[in-house]
Amino acid sequence: MATDNLTGHVMSGTIGRAPVSLVNTVDTAVDNKAQNDVDQLFDVFPGDRVLAVDAKVETAEGGTLTFDVGDGSDVDGYIDGANGNSTGWNTNVLTATASTGATPTITMTGYNAGKIYTATDTIDVKWLNAADAAKVRFRVTIVRAGE
Repeated sequence: MATDNLTGHVMSGTIGRAPVSLVNTVDTAVDNKAQNDVDQLFDVFPGDRVLAVDAKVETAEGGTLTFDVGDGSDVDGYIDGANGNSTGWNTNVLTATASTGATPTITMTGYNAGKIYTATDTIDVKWLNAADAAKVRFRVTIVRAGE
């Protein structure tokens, strides 16, 4: 298992107080992945608020490929079990678990409604299978804390 820091490959975005989208593409045909490899995609800093994380499979693997997107606290906090062998979008959506009874409760799971960071971290992808053909574009929508 290897961890690659790809945060320097971010293609677009500006730092400020308005939400921005940052994009990073991983082409496993160029940079093969072993099972359980982790790529650090985006830097986050104290005070940053991540609003959404998306992954678009642009080129399918051609075999079994599953990946998770999260951070140092929760490896699949944003996207859990995305299919890398099917082109299209995977995104974090608001997820809730409800209980019934005299006092019903609703519990939000993962970081699906966004997360404010109190320490420096990275948004990461964990490849749950080896990959040598898939191309995946990752996008994070973030409000930078600024200075």
